Amino acid sequence: MQIWKEKRWISLYAVVLLLTIFVLAVLDVRLSEHAQQTFQMFPYIISMTIIYPLFGMLVGTSYILNEHKKRGKWKLNLGKILVIGLPAFYLSYYTVLVFSIDAPLHFLSIPGGFFNKMMLSGKTMHFFQILLGYTILTSFYKEEKKDHLNVS
Repeated sequence: MQIWKEKRWISLYAVVLLLTIFVLAVLDVRLSEHAQQTFQMFPYIISMTIIYPLFGMLVGTSYILNEHKKRGKWKLNLGKILVIGLPAFYLSYYTVLVFSIDAPLHFLSIPGGFFNKMMLSGKTMHFFQILLGYTILTSFYKEEKKDHLNVS
């Protein structure tokens, strides 16, 4: 009976992920069209910088639910945040950090026309935003207390 519950959970999880991908695609197209027609970029930029990391977190929900079942204290995997999360953050918001007016981190721009074109396309940034959300969520874990049994 446990296997059936697990298959049902995986199926539901897959359906939710697929529906979310579809909704994100529709939202991306609609907001992009709205921005092109009205020249109001703010709603599009804000929604796309928030929605994709949230989708990455949605992808990591099965991990965090399994961790929640464990006993112990919550810990943060700082190494994962520094090695994966920080570069993902930088690449997720590269255009905002480097190319915006009064960009505070303009000195961190990566030289090379191809890289800048790739990052400005938006789709590459969305990938890194999803990775960022997933990394943030999966960096939390529970450290289980080990029972020390003295066997003499």
